[in-house]
Amino acid sequence: AGPTNTITGAAYHSGDKTLTLSGAGFNTMGTVGSDVKSNMDWSKLVWDLDGSTSNAGVTFSVGDVTSAIVTSATVFTITLTDTKAASLTSTVGFGADGLGSTNAADNIDVAAGFSRDASGNAATTDAGANLSPTYSDTVKPLVTSFTSSTADGGYKVGETINITATVGEVILGGSAIKVTLDTGDEVTLTASTNGTTMVGAYTVGAGDSSADLTISQAFSITSAVTDVYGNALSVTTLPANQNLGDNSVLVIDTAIPTSTITAASYNSTGGILTLTGTNFTTLAATGTDVKANLDWSKLVWDLDGATNDAGVSFALSDITSATVTNATSMTIDLTAAKQSSLQATTGFAADGLDAINTNDQVDISAGFTRDTAGNASTTDAAVNLVPTYADSTKPTVSSFTSTTTNGSYNSGDTINITATMSESILAGSKMTVTLSTTDLVTLTALQNGTTLVGTYTVSATDVSSDLAVSTYSLTDAVGTTNAVIDAFGNAMSSITLPAGQNLSDNAALVIDNTALFGNATVNINQHAAGDAFALTFNEAVANTAVLSGTVAANATLGTTAATSVWSNSDKTMTVTLGAGESFNTDMSLVFASVLDIAGNEATSVFYTLDIV
Repeated sequence: AGPTNTITGAAYHSGDKTLTLSGAGFNTMGTVGSDVKSNMDWSKLVWDLDGSTSNAGVTFSVGDVTSAIVTSATVFTITLTDTKAASLTSTVGFGADGLGSTNAADNIDVAAGFSRDASGNAATTDAGANLSPTYSDTVKPLVTSFTSSTADGGYKVGETINITATVGEVILGGSAIKVTLDTGDEVTLTASTNGTTMVGAYTVGAGDSSADLTISQAFSITSAVTDVYGNALSVTTLPANQNLGDNSVLVIDTAIPTSTITAASYNSTGGILTLTGTNFTTLAATGTDVKANLDWSKLVWDLDGATNDAGVSFALSDITSATVTNATSMTIDLTAAKQSSLQATTGFAADGLDAINTNDQVDISAGFTRDTAGNASTTDAAVNLVPTYADSTKPTVSSFTSTTTNGSYNSGDTINITATMSESILAGSKMTVTLSTTDLVTLTALQNGTTLVGTYTVSATDVSSDLAVSTYSLTDAVGTTNAVIDAFGNAMSSITLPAGQNLSDNAALVIDNTALFGNATVNINQHAAGDAFALTFNEAVANTAVLSGTVAANATLGTTAATSVWSNSDKTMTVTLGAGESFNTDMSLVFASVLDIAGNEATSVFYTLDIV
């Protein structure tokens, strides 16, 4: 005997994941409380999405069911697995969701024979077509917050800002509301697909202003905001503490800055460029660093005002800070690398570009200054601003030195003279030094740097025991006036010798044009082998080996060669006689060539050897 149950209604509980069928005679399938899921022919149960004949709907199998309990004679409770419940509710067209462009009610279709008893006898009375299910969820969707995916910051005319409304549950695609912003603008937010959000875009218009963009009043519904069970949103009041202004900081600023720039000054200590003018506080409040706002491509350091040179340009990475000092000034702090690069550029400040030595200029194109929202000033253009410089210190001489090796020099020799300055000076700077020999030497800066160099050529009449600079001046030997100028146009004026840093303090350079001499009588008490006598010269001898060889080769001093030893800084030659000496009283020992340290030569230097 087959079951005699009928099925007349259906209800779905999304929380319990249960499909409850109502009817009569369910106890003919099994006893009340029994689980008959394995008896049922699940292929005969279909969830008909939108009642569409063109769609197979959602089908079931025994593996989709946790239990199928005969709750009573009139109630049959089917509990779906978690996986099947999730799959069912997420299927396009489920519940109030539209399948394609249709948004009709779902049906449940049960074919005869779905119900079977433990023996496998199938019911013939259980068919139920187009059963409209009811749902346990009757809660209407509610807007929980307004947010924006647009980054916090300032925004100007033409820029767009995302507005997002988040709903507490999934709503259907096509749901839409309209919000009114505190700028007065209205924005429609739409759910493009099933989900929990409705989004729209606000485009900033001319004249819009808001210190913190927010939604100013209750929103309106432009297209029903419906959840998947057909519950429609009805509460349009704004969510407490979840307004747009609570979750984002979006400043609407369409006011164009009115800053002007009239002058520029540069301080090489720290690399500070100060611009002066008016209305810098229309960019930001006093003390604000606005470097990220400014358009650095519009600032150019025009070297010597040359039209054929691009000058020095700037980028955000060149700037440490750009601070609104007050309404009339802005201070730009360059990075150490940019400061060094700027000041080393050929043509900077007083330096000449291609032999031109005209003033540099600072050129600023309109739109250089911008506020936080990016509004660009139209009044800040400034062309051919001649910068002033904080450096007014004149260069001075720090020391006189020489790269020439310490020693003695004579006629024709050359000696380097170097003046080191207290700061970098320009190439072409010149000064004239007077040496202790009375010679004049012009020192020249061959490139931008801290040194001037010149060459002193020793003449035949020059003499100095320790070469020094007697005086120096900016007038050369023919009366031409020269100058020593730093990068900022300051010219050297002091000609005081640097204390403790004269050439003679830093080098030992002897100017010697006089040959040494001997020509003396040497008294010898004895003249046996091993006796010694000394020959003394008036200055050091350079060719000591030659003179020692002359003594050793002199036959009159002995059959065994005489030996010699030098002392007294090579001024004294001590000769020790060899065996078999044969010289007589008043014999002369003659040296054909004697050189001093400077290379001066004395010829026929002789000593009379007198035996007493």
